[in-house]
Amino acid sequence: MSRVRLLALLVVLAGAAYTATAGDDSGGSSDREGTRLGRVVRVVDGDTIHVQVGGTRETVRYIGVDTPESV
Repeated sequence: MSRVRLLALLVVLAGAAYTATAGDDSGGSSDREGTRLGRVVRVVDGDTIHVQVGGTRETVRYIGVDTPESV
């Protein structure tokens, strides 16, 4: 996958995550059982992001995404 496509994919994923939580002022509440909402605060590379959930920053790694490590 070219770097341009990878960057475009990251922007789309970060935008989707932000859009899904934009109306959530509770800082990480649940909208259904087992689901926690958060805000993407940093994209590390193609399969790793940092998410703010409540007052805690969590590292999220996508399963099944094969991308080169940048860090």
